[in-house]
Amino acid sequence: MTSDSGSTRSEQWALDQLAKSAFFHRKLHEWKLLETADHIYRVRGESLDWNNLDISEDAWNKVIHRGIKPVVVFAHPTVLQTVPGSIGYYRMLSMASQNSMMRIGLNLAPYEAGQALTDAELSRTAACHLNYIVSALVETDETLDGREFDLWRGMAAGIQAQGSWLNRT
Repeated sequence: MTSDSGSTRSEQWALDQLAKSAFFHRKLHEWKLLETADHIYRVRGESLDWNNLDISEDAWNKVIHRGIKPVVVFAHPTVLQTVPGSIGYYRMLSMASQNSMMRIGLNLAPYEAGQALTDAELSRTAACHLNYIVSALVETDETLDGREFDLWRGMAAGIQAQGSWLNRT
């Protein structure tokens, strides 16, 4: 049997959790995560020069031998400059926070919020930093599955949404 106090706590928890879940769902759409991923999946990355972007040979080979398009996994400066929101896609794929990127002098938040990234040097620097991290993650993954990349981005998006949730009001 449940006490009135326990029932009230349970009802309050459900309301709080519903508010939080709705907030996270809104962030998914506000940040255009699905649209950006769809756009990146349509990029014809085979026409891009992937040399000298801090992608390890082992990670590159592991990705292509599993039939995964490199542009889905590795950041390219051209993509960062031409696909709105792509900087957030690749940052989340690397599971790096906006704050950690700022600590190394890369304030990417304006470009994640919709500002066009026109600085070629910044896009190259960001691509190299993100590719270094993603390469290391790919190299250590014995059973790399293309679906993991959605989960990697989802984990980072959840952490970012949690931060927004805690900083609201």
